[in-house]
Amino acid sequence: MKTGSLTIGLTTLIIAAVAAISAPQLSTAQTKPTPYPTYTPYPTYTPYPTYTPYPTPGCACADVKAAATSTSMPVGAKTDELQLITYTVAASSLNNNIYVFGEYLNSTGETRKDIEVIITLTDDKGDVVGTGTASFGGLAISLPGEKYPFSTLIDLSGKWAVIDIQVASESFEGGSSFFKPYRELKIDKTTIGNSFGWSVKGLITNAGDKTTEYVKVIAVAYDDKGNVVSIGDTYSKVDKIKPGATSPFEVSLPVIKKKPANVIYYIEGREES
Repeated sequence: MKTGSLTIGLTTLIIAAVAAISAPQLSTAQTKPTPYPTYTPYPTYTPYPTYTPYPTPGCACADVKAAATSTSMPVGAKTDELQLITYTVAASSLNNNIYVFGEYLNSTGETRKDIEVIITLTDDKGDVVGTGTASFGGLAISLPGEKYPFSTLIDLSGKWAVIDIQVASESFEGGSSFFKPYRELKIDKTTIGNSFGWSVKGLITNAGDKTTEYVKVIAVAYDDKGNVVSIGDTYSKVDKIKPGATSPFEVSLPVIKKKPANVIYYIEGREES
């Protein structure tokens, strides 16, 4: 009996082992496939709102057009200070800005330096709505009987009604200055053209016997009645101009819409330091 039971037990184990070996083996990957990630759709596109430009603010210089006429002052005898002979107020392309152009006459009988033009604009109540100065960047000196042009751009905080223009200068005192002005220069071969605004081009020649630098050109444009309608300034293209040498220049003329009737040039440099 014991022998038979053992035989039956061994047979059972052998059958179970064979079944285990014969059964197909499944890999982990087959039994537990990796699922694809859940698809998340892109958010619905919302277009940007249509751009609406800001409205152009009203110009505080709305009355400039009516006031943009030259005012000529009578030229008298010898004076203690430069004498204002003409000025023009013109609207700028910038809102709430105006240009003031003008000319003084040196009727003092001596050379003047450190010339500063001070401009004040007030409204109909007498309150100041704009100020400007025209000093640094202009001509360093003004010879006796010579005109002195000035130009400045003024930002207004309100509508102006009255303009006040003053000038202050000092005697040249025989040439005392931070530098020695150089006037042995001439301008020729000039042309006037309009390419994105009116401008003048020309050639500077050093007609003296010294090298000059910081050569500045001021162009004053007039209409057919002799009124100043624009003033522009620039420096020579060549930094230092030797005796007999030349340099081109180009000056933009702001504001004007048509070709000026005449252009007068002022030119000044410094003796090379």
